[in-house]
Amino acid sequence: MSETYFDTVCVVGTGLLGGSLALALKASQLCGRVVGVDLDDERLDEAKALSIIDASADAPVRADLVIVAVPGPAIAEVVAAVSDSSRLIVDVGSVKAPIVDALARSAEGVPPHFVPCHPMAGSEKSGPAAASATLFTGQTVILTPSASTSAEATATVRSIWESAGAAVREMSPDQHDAAVAVTSHLPHLLAFAFAGLVEPEHLPVTGPGFRDFTRIARSDPEVWQHILSFNRDHLLDMADNYLAELTRARALLADGDDPEAFAQWLRERANRSLR
Repeated sequence: MSETYFDTVCVVGTGLLGGSLALALKASQLCGRVVGVDLDDERLDEAKALSIIDASADAPVRADLVIVAVPGPAIAEVVAAVSDSSRLIVDVGSVKAPIVDALARSAEGVPPHFVPCHPMAGSEKSGPAAASATLFTGQTVILTPSASTSAEATATVRSIWESAGAAVREMSPDQHDAAVAVTSHLPHLLAFAFAGLVEPEHLPVTGPGFRDFTRIARSDPEVWQHILSFNRDHLLDMADNYLAELTRARALLADGDDPEAFAQWLRERANRSLR
């Protein structure tokens, strides 16, 4: 068997990310049979009807590759449970350090064939119907191997994501969590907060900027409750920084005697490199 071909893939969690990776593996002809595991029987039926999975099971099966696509707090438990019955394990969670830390504290430690992953791709939609084989094309996937992760496992996982069209980067779990608190988690928190300010009478007076800003506020709140809470410490730090910046902006805006100071604040931020 080729190092990057998997006779059996087990997807634990058949939603957007797990389903999309399964479809990408199928499209690249890197796998044979895909077995799905999910607490939601309707999702399993839907994933099978959409040919994301070929069969379902009540618990993870012995597999060459296990894709763990469950809420962050449950990932470490699933990884530990499938460690002895899998050749390679990946997850697709948005927060990494708590998973690696939980496994490191366990008696078995972090499995050398577990490669933590975070595909920086998604949608405000969820569930198997939102899955797509091209979801990761042109997107970034972050690998956060621990000190225990084997180089061979990391190289194989890199090739999987590259076959799905993704650009792959590596960083430590804590570096990753601090970065996504700024680039992903804080924007979601702000969008949800802003949505609470919008009243029906505002809606006729909206444009593209409003739609762009509020799109992510339509994301699954249960999913994002898990993500934001799981990265609580980094997110609280960034929220404090944002509040300080907003307070500074408000003070400059309120100071009608020095409009140039507010204009300079706007120019400095408009000129920052954000791409």
